[in-house]
Amino acid sequence: MFETVVFLTFLGLTLVAVVVTLIYGLKKRRRAHLVSAITTAVLLVVTIVFALLLGRVRDFPPEEMAIHKIFSNSGTYLFLAVVFTGSMLWKSPGWRWAHRICIGLFLVAALCATATGFWVFTLSTPIPAPGLP
Repeated sequence: MFETVVFLTFLGLTLVAVVVTLIYGLKKRRRAHLVSAITTAVLLVVTIVFALLLGRVRDFPPEEMAIHKIFSNSGTYLFLAVVFTGSMLWKSPGWRWAHRICIGLFLVAALCATATGFWVFTLSTPIPAPGLP
């Protein structure tokens, strides 16, 4: 139960941080956008760690989990693309189009990962603790 509550808490914080980062970026508040992006990255890593821990206490159906992993892995890789294009944009304004495309793809992947994650969670069952019936 602890893993579930902590995971959901960090997932919520991560989603809020993504929205805040997006707002700062759209308002062209570079310093706040950068700080928020770094905060989002840290929250994303913590969320992934707790998602992995959640797999130790819940049994997820493998076929449905495979669908979720496509989106969650895509979101992770696209986040790296967002970071890369953002760092290039810092040096050259010509990277703005690539950064925006990566952001759009990341947001779609993150939305799909969140939706499929909740779907798979509803299909999962708790794993009983050792020694308990």
